[in-house]
Amino acid sequence: DVMQLPRPVKSILFVSAGFGWPPPYTHGDLNNGWQGQPAITLYHGLQQYALQNNGTVVDAPFLDSAPYHRSFMWASFPAPAGKNATEMRKRMYGAGFSYAGRVASGLRHTISKHEAEKRIRSLEFDVVVFGKVGPGGGGDDDDPMLPPLFRPVIETYSPQRVVGLYGSDEGLQWDLQRKHIRSFGRYGYCLVREIDPVSELRIIPRSLLQPACWLERRWRDFFHLWRQRLDVAGVEDTIYHAAWEPLLAGLSGGDDDVVASTRCWTGYALAGYLISRKDNRMCRLFGYAAREVASIPPAFWLQEFALSWKEIA
Repeated sequence: DVMQLPRPVKSILFVSAGFGWPPPYTHGDLNNGWQGQPAITLYHGLQQYALQNNGTVVDAPFLDSAPYHRSFMWASFPAPAGKNATEMRKRMYGAGFSYAGRVASGLRHTISKHEAEKRIRSLEFDVVVFGKVGPGGGGDDDDPMLPPLFRPVIETYSPQRVVGLYGSDEGLQWDLQRKHIRSFGRYGYCLVREIDPVSELRIIPRSLLQPACWLERRWRDFFHLWRQRLDVAGVEDTIYHAAWEPLLAGLSGGDDDVVASTRCWTGYALAGYLISRKDNRMCRLFGYAAREVASIPPAFWLQEFALSWKEIA
């Protein structure tokens, strides 16, 4: 619903950082599945979605060396010699409540890193989900600070089709976490587990900013400048010129149908306000955008952009 993709999602790539925690974080000869419970439960949800919609979840890269091939998620988890189910659950985080043995092993579709990159380049997946992102690194062989397969994904997929999960204990009060989220936000959606209150956090009504407004770099830059417009005098001309870049890119369309089917209508309306002040002939161009955002409560415009709806429309 939030991603507003034009077609039902049938193929999902779930990029993991390996099964379980690497030593010394394993619990003896057992480990607690993938990179923490948030990733495990997200994977559960994706599998349920795929079952209900005749889809497939593929996990990559496949790691077959112990202890990574073991996972408490699978119903056929191989019990170590001399261990029973009760003893195993004592070793799991939270005794495995809600995640242990919940996914049938027959649902597992895993591929190698090489095969995954090949299929990524061919755009075979509708959505790519990174199961672990954050300042702590993601386990890529070439760059430990990045998730596996990060570069081929961002070089191939539009941000509207990419999701990153911040499932660690660190919240927004940690400066490195905030910086990382701002950086990753250029490449896709951020699912953040710990959203603790910080002074920099502003809650913006969902209707006011469509996904393209923060997922497309040109619009992100435009709104960043707009915030400066509210605080710094003399930047009007800079914003005026900045407004043209996303407008021209949007009018020319895009290679990805999701980009073509979603627009930052709020950005179009604000850009139209600026441009039409200098050239009244451009007013018609933004009439459609104004109609698209007409249902947004007027108070939201005033609060976030210091403009009345009357000025925009």
